[in-house]
Amino acid sequence: MKKRRRQSPDELPRRGTITKLTHVKRDPERVSVYIDNTYVGTIYVDRIRELKLNVGSKLTEEGVEKLYHQIKITEGQYIAMNKLSYRHRSVAEIEREL
Repeated sequence: MKKRRRQSPDELPRRGTITKLTHVKRDPERVSVYIDNTYVGTIYVDRIRELKLNVGSKLTEEGVEKLYHQIKITEGQYIAMNKLSYRHRSVAEIEREL
């Protein structure tokens, strides 16, 4: 299976069309987002609905910025929940990880 390379923010598209939305195998509540066939990140399903995103949706620069912001929030929440699943942690420990 081909591993997706995480791109730096400068390499990501600034506008474009959503070409693919696929559920993450290990977490069906999260969806991988592709803009112009380029993987841009993972976001929770409810956020997809909030932003009213569908395959074929055209995104302006503002729309892409909102999407990237939600992707970063999703990543932070996922990391925090993963860390908390092992043991209780202080706020400072979680903040250091993020």
